[in-house]
Amino acid sequence: MSSYRECPSCRALLTGGQLSAGAGVCPYCGGKLTLDRDLPHGSDLDLENPYAPPRSSLGDGRSQPPIPASFGGKMVMAFRLLFGQLPLFAALVLTIWVPGHLLIDMAIAGNPNQADSLTALQLGNLVEIVFGPIYSAGIITALAARMAGEKTSYLEAMRAGLHHWGRLFGARIVAGLLVGLGIVALIVPGLVLAVRYSLIDEVVVLEGAGTRVARQRSSQLTWGKGLLIFRAGAVSIALIMTFSISLAKLLDLAGLQNQVLAADACDCLISVFAVFFSCLLFLYYWEARQQEANAESKIRNDEEIDA
Repeated sequence: MSSYRECPSCRALLTGGQLSAGAGVCPYCGGKLTLDRDLPHGSDLDLENPYAPPRSSLGDGRSQPPIPASFGGKMVMAFRLLFGQLPLFAALVLTIWVPGHLLIDMAIAGNPNQADSLTALQLGNLVEIVFGPIYSAGIITALAARMAGEKTSYLEAMRAGLHHWGRLFGARIVAGLLVGLGIVALIVPGLVLAVRYSLIDEVVVLEGAGTRVARQRSSQLTWGKGLLIFRAGAVSIALIMTFSISLAKLLDLAGLQNQVLAADACDCLISVFAVFFSCLLFLYYWEARQQEANAESKIRNDEEIDA
């Protein structure tokens, strides 16, 4: 089980493998973490030793998977990431949405004069806005650990989700307001902003960015990838809608279309399936970070050659 340390500079949560690989230097901001001799999983003194073995091992033998260059390859890999950690992702999502749907059902039952569908939609959006950042941050943390070849437990993912909830909630609210204003003014600017801010979650969780920096950083990472990310979003929405319609048809065939609990179960399944889109966006973020690292490495090599 991996152990996380918080970077004091950018507040990113780092695994033992990341710390060992960087000799105690944060890979996101370059800050040096102080040594801790009393960690439950061992001392940090070995981080200063370049010959020390990694403190974390790949228990199941998984290696860092490369990011496919093609869109189809990313789609396949996103599904692999989803189904590879499906129990964890489902647990994170259902932790929020099972009680969320129960509260929505009770609210609707207590106000029978209101339009049920509209009330359910409004309350569902409220649950997603307020509590969605918790499981989203946990999922991103688990995906980053998976790309580093490590596992993440449910408790570790929830801890990360709660840790990043405040900043991610604020970043989402501000970005959502800006996108909404862009759509009200003219649809195209709203879509452009939605694409530019599509990687805010990853930036906040993995780089510890605040609200303003997260928007700037997301715009930087999505530069030149706007059409690709827009296509990814359109395809993901189409897949989620197809999945939703299929479940609705199954409910009709089973004669359960008027059963509240059956409808709630289908909504929960849709929320779990929608994690696919998070996996797909995460791949674009990870690819952009790799491209940045490669460009920086090339610049350093060129400078060394010139020197």
